[in-house]
Amino acid sequence: MVLGIALLICLCILFAVWIFVKFVIWIRMVIIVNRIPGPPGLPLIGNAHQFKTEPHEFYMQFKKYHEQFPSIYRLWIGPVPSVLLCSPESAEVILNSNKHTRKAHFYTFLKPWLGDGLLLSSGDKWFSRRKLITPTFHFQILNDFLDVFNEQSKILADKFEAATKEKSIDICPLVCGCVLDALCETAMGHRLHSQDNDDNPYAKAVKRLAEILQELFKKPLYWIPAIFNRTQSGKEYSECLRVVHGLTTRVIKSRLEDFQKSGLDHQFNESQDGGGKRKRLVFLDVLLKSHLDNPAFTFNDIREEVDTFMFEGHDTTFSALSWAINIIGNQHEAQALIQKELDDIFRGDDRPATNDDLSRMSYLERVIKECLRLKPPVTAIGRKLDEDTMIDGHLVPKNVFLIVSLDAIHHNSKHWKDPTVFNPDRFLPENCANRRPFAYVPFSAGKRNCIGQRFAMMELKVVLSTLYRRFNLKSLQNGDEQTRPVSELVVRPQNGLYVSVTKRDR
Repeated sequence: MVLGIALLICLCILFAVWIFVKFVIWIRMVIIVNRIPGPPGLPLIGNAHQFKTEPHEFYMQFKKYHEQFPSIYRLWIGPVPSVLLCSPESAEVILNSNKHTRKAHFYTFLKPWLGDGLLLSSGDKWFSRRKLITPTFHFQILNDFLDVFNEQSKILADKFEAATKEKSIDICPLVCGCVLDALCETAMGHRLHSQDNDDNPYAKAVKRLAEILQELFKKPLYWIPAIFNRTQSGKEYSECLRVVHGLTTRVIKSRLEDFQKSGLDHQFNESQDGGGKRKRLVFLDVLLKSHLDNPAFTFNDIREEVDTFMFEGHDTTFSALSWAINIIGNQHEAQALIQKELDDIFRGDDRPATNDDLSRMSYLERVIKECLRLKPPVTAIGRKLDEDTMIDGHLVPKNVFLIVSLDAIHHNSKHWKDPTVFNPDRFLPENCANRRPFAYVPFSAGKRNCIGQRFAMMELKVVLSTLYRRFNLKSLQNGDEQTRPVSELVVRPQNGLYVSVTKRDR
């Protein structure tokens, strides 16, 4: 009895010491973080009560924060501190580091969707996955993807042509379907036909998942799974995951059966199929080969990487394409120059674009880069510091929620003259030569940069060149006040993007 009481007292003392140590660490963090400039907050609540609930106003609120604090600032989301980096100098400390590669806590909300794939993993697992997946983006495999991009772009262009009879169309659902079909075929070898189905369940599920994740960011109580899972949003999240995982699971099983029937060597080493045409390898094939070569790379590992590729490739490319069409549609001179370049390349021929054609689209490439600067699809990336770090003269404590704002960096007036003005000549070689590293990071940068950026640029060029060869596209909205962007997992227009479509006289 006495021994039991003594043990209980010891446990209570140890628990009290543990609480005291945690409290001291938290107080230290509070003191250090509050030395960093930022908007005033309240104890425990922090700045959470100041966040706008309306999505577009929330987006614009952070635009104002970035202007007010152009290098570094702090926010408190309840009792959780976050530090935002808004300049190339401050971002370089993190993006160029081999230490600070762990994703921030917020990314754990993606775990039920993406598992521990390339986006969310770290350390040795991330390195081995990156090494495994890199060959998927070899130029020869990307060349095969070109056929898919051309085919899906033509379907999209045909839909635009049907819209010439209308006063205006919302391009977002059309672009979304095109990107989803192209990605599904290049990633999984599966034809989804979402361009022929305006009510595609997979596309709807991905969109709703993005909305719910943005809601999670603003509601710290939802960070507790026991609470979130009981909310309506939590139930919707589970249902959307069922739809998304259901599709990828079915496709992987089907492709794996084909592999096992035809044989691994046939799939990877035979250069001709029965019709005399070389078989096209897709992203999933590389993963299936790894699984059959090494069973330790499991079916769930495959699904993690396929879901990650679909997530990272779909929403980001949809956002980039949609905003590019909107921006170009407000720049009559730029659109005319794009069309002149395309006319010089294709000379009125409606043939599919080749890699040689894409390499000659230098002006279109500069326009795309400027659109990605003005509206980077991913506005921010999050990291977790593994040690105390000096950033722009401020000590940032370990374990803080660190946010690198790509949008703020792209509009930093120290590095970009008239940052809100559209000017593709910013990306002429002579204008890029002395630009500060990390001033332009639409695909992130450093060790964890986007592995699919060549894939994305190829798709953007093919789709935009297909459209501008056939049409004049005039935007009916201009600027944030009319387009009302909202920042979810990517930047989306709140109520669509509308254009008028007219056929070109050639």
